[in-house]
Amino acid sequence: MTSPPKRSTRPWVLSPEAAARKRRLERALQRAGLTQTALAAELGVSTAYVAMILCGKRTPALAVAKALSDLTGIPATDFIAAPEV
Repeated sequence: MTSPPKRSTRPWVLSPEAAARKRRLERALQRAGLTQTALAAELGVSTAYVAMILCGKRTPALAVAKALSDLTGIPATDFIAAPEV
């Protein structure tokens, strides 16, 4: 029996899955010509909240996930993953 992977003692280090998700979202924002600041303004939320969504630290409300999906072309379900702790 294997033990579960240890959680990093450095909270700023993303898991490989979260890092891959963040890179995919950042590429989608670049293709859409949006910065995190412009995306936040478009969604009516703070840039800090957008950053937390991109890193997987926060799960957006359904309306925000739908708007993100419309702006980036990424399925809304990708934004509604369990947040990493």
